[in-house]
Amino acid sequence: MSKTSPSFPTLLRSRARLLLWLCALASLSAPLSRLIRLDALWALELFGHWQWLYLGLGMLCLALLLMLRDGWRCLVPTAMLALVFAHQPTSLPAAQEGDAKEPSLLVASANLNLASRDFQPLQRWLLGEQAPDLLFLQEFTSVAQQALASDALRLAYPYRVEAPQADPFGLAILSRHPLSDIRIVEPAGAQQTLRLHASMHLAERRVALAALHPMPPLSSAFARARDQTLAEESERLAQGSNAALMAGDFNATPWSRTLFGIDPRLQRASGLAPTWPNAFGGLSLLPLDHVFASGHWRRIDAGLGPDLGSDHRPVVVHLQLR
Repeated sequence: MSKTSPSFPTLLRSRARLLLWLCALASLSAPLSRLIRLDALWALELFGHWQWLYLGLGMLCLALLLMLRDGWRCLVPTAMLALVFAHQPTSLPAAQEGDAKEPSLLVASANLNLASRDFQPLQRWLLGEQAPDLLFLQEFTSVAQQALASDALRLAYPYRVEAPQADPFGLAILSRHPLSDIRIVEPAGAQQTLRLHASMHLAERRVALAALHPMPPLSSAFARARDQTLAEESERLAQGSNAALMAGDFNATPWSRTLFGIDPRLQRASGLAPTWPNAFGGLSLLPLDHVFASGHWRRIDAGLGPDLGSDHRPVVVHLQLR
């Protein structure tokens, strides 16, 4: 006797359950990478970055199973996905209505892409109504420096720290407010990258700034160097008495051990919107670009900036001093 093939709904149901479980198990790579810090397993963290993908696919499978009246069997993997996604470093508290009298600041961070040659979208943004007050730039080259040297942009951003490089680790800070205590910190080793330190003066208060673009985690050595850079800079800023901001392309997502290693006195001000790879006119999967702020700040709003033609979307955060 020949075996009867399963019906299409039955086959669809079993495949959806399997994919949902695979997404849930893959999401566990994030907490496991924070618990297991063996160099031999450094690549485990790479799987933990894709939480948006796991959650999106998982929710599609759950919706399909609910339509097929089989959702009750999916409670465990759905709960796993939700719990892993929700467990992130602490976010900056929201501003209160009574804080309206306090000074506010629109902060942005953008990776310009080393290969970029067309900076007209960036120029339009910085001369438009939605332009940030303070801008951190990564992959900042001499070509980008020349594109931002017009009289109009010099007038809009008279205070600058610029360190262009021919590799992906050039940095810049553009500000509408005065800068002082400027320091360009050269890399201390082969796995380290450039850092920028400065103080910004906002409403008679001093704000310590750190601009970073650590190495991507292409090896265990690069991953350690990235984690060390962010831990050192966040601790340095947190120990000071001034308000502080740390921003850049951190090459890490909110679920990685990297961001959990940042000093908790600095909190994540940027949102969860993915910023990379900005494919097909805006499709992104990984939130790699971040703004962290000290407890002196409250968050009014957070989101993404315009498409600048880079493989990263900018992050934009509206902050208010307490």
